[in-house]
Amino acid sequence: MQLDPNYKPQTKVSVIIPARDEEDNIGNLLDDIFAQKYPRHLIEVIVIDDDSRDKTSSIAMNHGDAYVYFLPDFLPPGETNSYKKRAIELGVYKSTGELVISTDADCRMCEYWLLSMVQHYESQNKVMLAGPVAYHKSKSILGIFQELDFMSMQGITGAILGSQKGAMCNGANLAYTVDSFDAVGGFIDADEVASGDDMMLMHKVQQHFPKGTAYVKTKDAIVYTDGAPTLKAFVNQRIRWASKSSSLADLRIIMVLVFVFLVNFMLLYLLIKGVYNSEYFLGALGLYVLKASAETIFLWPVAGFFDRRSILWWLYPLQLCHVLYMIFVGILGQLKHYHWKGRRVQ
Repeated sequence: MQLDPNYKPQTKVSVIIPARDEEDNIGNLLDDIFAQKYPRHLIEVIVIDDDSRDKTSSIAMNHGDAYVYFLPDFLPPGETNSYKKRAIELGVYKSTGELVISTDADCRMCEYWLLSMVQHYESQNKVMLAGPVAYHKSKSILGIFQELDFMSMQGITGAILGSQKGAMCNGANLAYTVDSFDAVGGFIDADEVASGDDMMLMHKVQQHFPKGTAYVKTKDAIVYTDGAPTLKAFVNQRIRWASKSSSLADLRIIMVLVFVFLVNFMLLYLLIKGVYNSEYFLGALGLYVLKASAETIFLWPVAGFFDRRSILWWLYPLQLCHVLYMIFVGILGQLKHYHWKGRRVQ
């Protein structure tokens, strides 16, 4: 859908931002939000500080009219494993808007972000919208690898939601009505895994509101974030994302993940066997080229949307890295434990 910059929205929006140790980012995000081309009286900004050990809260309180809540003040006695879910839940219950839009504290967006999301919401009669997310452009090999990997996730997200064959989204740019959140019981029955607040919630919403979800394919709605700065941080992030896969109730998504894992495992197996038998190596080479070519075809329109077709040729030299990454992360993601901002969660 093409954005109409003269569109007159009627919906009050509550922007919810869970944040932990984000003093370097939260100010920039709030600057972007308060600079939106959207009626100011229809914007409510809620920051939930997840027990930060830095100046996140004080910076947020000094930016515009943001409401800032300290999560530990609202947690019941005892420990929780789902800090981000609790933060979002608190934000929703403190909100007064009709539409909640969640994003992450390290994100940036253009001045028409909210208008793009709300125009889609008001015209499409949906209760939940997955907005596009992209990494900032990078010139490093690690950065390009992350861009390609993330673009493929966005492409799959758009395809799945467009076909209404499953639930997939990213919490950095996710909109849903408060009524739909309440109707499905929020994150009830999704507390056992720390990650997965976005996809688990969307799956529940899809079950309750068939055809009530959609992907917002509008460039002005893109939210930008940085890739992981180091290889260790990248792997740990992807392990965190992969840890929710076995907890997804959508069998179709699980089957896709299993298929992708098996293709990569088979390629690695053929490469290892090829060391001793050239016939296996030829098979591996054929699968290598086929996999890279299929990914190029799939990502061509996606990369066009994100203006990153110039990096698609990297799919061929980076295939072996991708194979090792998929297998390694796929296995470690099922071990359940990982570290995130000073916490060991599962």
